[in-house]
Amino acid sequence: MEGSQQRTSTGYHVAVAVLLVLILTAVTLIVSMAVRPAQQSAIAEVSTDQQPTRCHPAVPGSVCFDNVIHNAGAAAANFLCNVSSTAAGQAAFTAGTSSSTMVYLQAGNVVTVQSVVTPAGGATGVGPPLVTCADIRS
Repeated sequence: MEGSQQRTSTGYHVAVAVLLVLILTAVTLIVSMAVRPAQQSAIAEVSTDQQPTRCHPAVPGSVCFDNVIHNAGAAAANFLCNVSSTAAGQAAFTAGTSSSTMVYLQAGNVVTVQSVVTPAGGATGVGPPLVTCADIRS
């Protein structure tokens, strides 16, 4: 029996083929996880008009400013926008109003949010408020 060759079975070939497919699948999954696209970000750009505007609706004794919020990012997002007075004009917010607001914007969209500012005490020269917006990830 020196010259006889041992013949491989069909089961052996099937097992090798399955093993190769599993290895190829594992390599493909690892590569796809390594090069997956990064999560798109949302960026809020806020600009506030330096000139008072007409209040909608009219608020006696108050000054209003338009704040333009633009989502300059690549993804839609909920932005929490905080409004605070600046050193240019000491101010307080009208009772019952909020100093922050939630804004939902698709990528590239713009919204105008009006801030109502009431002069505090005998303050004169009320200036525009400071508005900052941050992306809230749910």
